[in-house]
Amino acid sequence: MPINRFYIDKPLREGDTISLFGTEFHHLQVMRLIVNDTIEFIDGKNNVASARILSISKEEAICSVLQVLSYPPPPQKIILFQAIPKQNRLDAIVEKTVELGVSKIVFFPGDLSEKKNLSPSLLERLQTIAISAMKQCGRFDLPSLIFIPSLTSCSPQGECFFGDTRKKSISFHNYLSSQNKESISLFIGPEKGFSPEEIIFLEKKILAQGISLSSYVLRTDTASIAAVAIATHGMLP
Repeated sequence: MPINRFYIDKPLREGDTISLFGTEFHHLQVMRLIVNDTIEFIDGKNNVASARILSISKEEAICSVLQVLSYPPPPQKIILFQAIPKQNRLDAIVEKTVELGVSKIVFFPGDLSEKKNLSPSLLERLQTIAISAMKQCGRFDLPSLIFIPSLTSCSPQGECFFGDTRKKSISFHNYLSSQNKESISLFIGPEKGFSPEEIIFLEKKILAQGISLSSYVLRTDTASIAAVAIATHGMLP
């Protein structure tokens, strides 16, 4: 991870002055940076700026943007539709799939989900985890995290796949190895899996292909991480 890289949710323009506060300012303090040190800003939209620290007070640092570079977005799009799991599994799903290259995470209440909603404060917490993971792995784009009220209101992109524990499901790794994909959507159920009605909807309405991610039955967080990892590897040129 670039230790002097900070996230800022605002446009980056050469010559602008930026105030760094809150969590990112705390990061600057932990790194013991001082006036005239050079740092980097990323906006989560593939823009990176070099900046110089002009001043540091108790609550903020004022920085001057020196140069802005823009990078092309990732060529592959991986959309993860995740049935809401227990809260202790959410952190790992967000952190690890962001590090592996997921483009968007869409949470929905599965028929068998014990938890049916995500509060604004929990979504904010997950956003903080996503930002930290983006900075940690060195990527420039921040995946969006959204909540939809039901599986039937989803809007998938590209070819669709869902985690399927039935014996007839195909190996996801073997399937992707023989394909050339630019955009895919992955559907992962909660701890108890998809209901029969959800499987029918995925197969008949979404036209999703059931896939096997392992020879073993995976927990929901492991399944999400494995699916994104396989997709990232399989979609490489």
